[in-house]
Amino acid sequence: ISEPPPLREESPPAETLSGRVRAFAAEVQAGLRATLIDPVLRGLAAVAMLVALATSFASTTYMIYVSRDVAFSTGTLGLLFGLGGIGSLVGSWLTARMATRIDARIWLIGSLALWALGSMAAPMATTAGLIGIVLIAAQQLVGDAGGMAYIIASRTLRQTYATPDFLARVDASVRTLGYSATLVGALVSGVLAERYGARALLFASSAGIGIA
Repeated sequence: ISEPPPLREESPPAETLSGRVRAFAAEVQAGLRATLIDPVLRGLAAVAMLVALATSFASTTYMIYVSRDVAFSTGTLGLLFGLGGIGSLVGSWLTARMATRIDARIWLIGSLALWALGSMAAPMATTAGLIGIVLIAAQQLVGDAGGMAYIIASRTLRQTYATPDFLARVDASVRTLGYSATLVGALVSGVLAERYGARALLFASSAGIGIA
């Protein structure tokens, strides 16, 4: 009696493109729903969008302003930009020190206020002299410290209020909303800069962070 041929495991049917699209859409919808139904996460998403819109104004005009309008030399700018790393380090150090003493929501508000005040120093620099150097240095130190503290506080709140099974989807939703605002800001800022100038957009960027 001949033995029957061995059974072969059938490979699962290949997933169709439409199935992957539907699964992806369901994940996005679930992440957005989890973000929007929680008041804290909803607030964090709104803040992230405002910050992204405001910083996109600065990112498209900052270098034009300090190098062309104020006419800082390349070497001076390089030294000043190095202070931004120190400001970010100070912001992260202070946040770690205060994490157990100050509520993350209060720290979030304070860090955004510090970031707004620091970033306002840049458009106040109108010459490449000593005052201009001090103002750009203040923007790099104070503004970057506030910005780094905001990033840490925002991520901490996101991880605290999002349930573990939805954390990745909530994080992706907030990031996507922020990137969308950045794209809008990048498209609009060029037109606004042509009409109102780079300095006005830097002030608008600071105001946007303050509103956030």
